[in-house]
Amino acid sequence: DEMKAIEDIINRKSIELLMLAKYDVDARKYTVLKETSSIKLCTMDFWGRYDEKFDFIVNWEPDVDNLYKNGKFAEGQLLLGPTNVVLDKIFLTIDNKPINPIVKKILIAMGGSDYLNLSNAILNALRDVKIDIELDLVLGAAARNREELDKLIVGYPHKISISENVSDLAMRMAESDLAFCSGGLTL
Repeated sequence: DEMKAIEDIINRKSIELLMLAKYDVDARKYTVLKETSSIKLCTMDFWGRYDEKFDFIVNWEPDVDNLYKNGKFAEGQLLLGPTNVVLDKIFLTIDNKPINPIVKKILIAMGGSDYLNLSNAILNALRDVKIDIELDLVLGAAARNREELDKLIVGYPHKISISENVSDLAMRMAESDLAFCSGGLTL
């Protein structure tokens, strides 16, 4: 049972905060954990459809106050706006680099699944670019369009590398002159 396994880990590791990174989390499933431990629950909500049983709701989009009727809710706290963005700590260590006026290296990272198949659309749009560019395409673990992408890059006019499930995405962003990235957890 998934919930029993999660509860065991929480108790064994003395976890105090559980951050749920699912957009369609059923809060009732996880709030049961609060009955058997002192765990605090946090979720990311980008549509204003939060469940009041969470201790923290994080939405780092700008100007989201209108999605939420008040600054607090029954049991917790809303953490709204860009000051509450969740970033990998590697972003704190990367030095600013000067902006290259000529784009040479382009990163494409459309998140864990790229369910809208945006990588394909971007590659098709860049096909006819007349300058010499190098493309770094990063696919997530749930990407469903790998076969289609492999066919698309046959005879592709620009240098392209495809990587999956990388742990160095922040560094790749820093090394690129231009990045096409989905929002959400990719950042």
